[in-house]
Amino acid sequence: MHSELNWCKQEYINQILKLDSYGLRGIAGRSNIERPTSNVEWGNLKLSADKILKSEEIFITTISLLENLMKKDKCNTVQLDTFPLTKKRWSDFETLFGERGACGGCWCMLWRLKRKEFEQRKGEGNRAAMKAIVDSGEIPGILAYFRKQPVAWCAIAPREKYPALDRSRILKKIDERAVWSISCFFIDKRYRKKGLSLQLLEAAVNYVKNQGGKIIEGYPVEPKKDKMADVFVWTGLASAFEKAGFVECVRRSETRPVMRYYV
Repeated sequence: MHSELNWCKQEYINQILKLDSYGLRGIAGRSNIERPTSNVEWGNLKLSADKILKSEEIFITTISLLENLMKKDKCNTVQLDTFPLTKKRWSDFETLFGERGACGGCWCMLWRLKRKEFEQRKGEGNRAAMKAIVDSGEIPGILAYFRKQPVAWCAIAPREKYPALDRSRILKKIDERAVWSISCFFIDKRYRKKGLSLQLLEAAVNYVKNQGGKIIEGYPVEPKKDKMADVFVWTGLASAFEKAGFVECVRRSETRPVMRYYV
């Protein structure tokens, strides 16, 4: 234990001070502490690097404080790298979605097809349909990575790419303005409840801005209760959209607001 502490002490302190992009690695990689944001309140952790280096007891206490902060979700943040889904990233998309195509063989094709056609294509048919879209050069959404591994997805496209929206009484058009739609999220279950939805929304907004879009629309859920099963919130939560700067425009169902971001 003593040799392990001596071996990694300086590197650990460097990471505490720098809060580098790869996060606090912990003792020889054993502690699973993710990178906190720059404005995290460190509370009692105000020890200088010099003091920590001089005292093994203080160093061990520092480790304990950091781990306790993580357990309290005060520094349990995952910083994503996001990219448009292109042909070269298709294999990563497949890896993230897995054999089930995210959920029930969907492959993020639900809003793009008639319901009967969607049901008939479930599984391989929908996978092939999404691959054809990507192979054509169309960008169907944003793929997000954590430490170079695909961990999350956000579908974003001009609303006309999702004809099923207009067949919905709740989600039909508000007006005739040109709109981009955020239609779906899928996050690896190991990374849920870590603030990834907000990062995905910000990435989607930036992507639309770069494409010259002026309005981004979302169709989140606002649960009646504090908790709702993940399978029911694949269009996102209203609270995340609000944090990202979206405003409610219409609500045709008690739990389903239509929200917009105006560039």
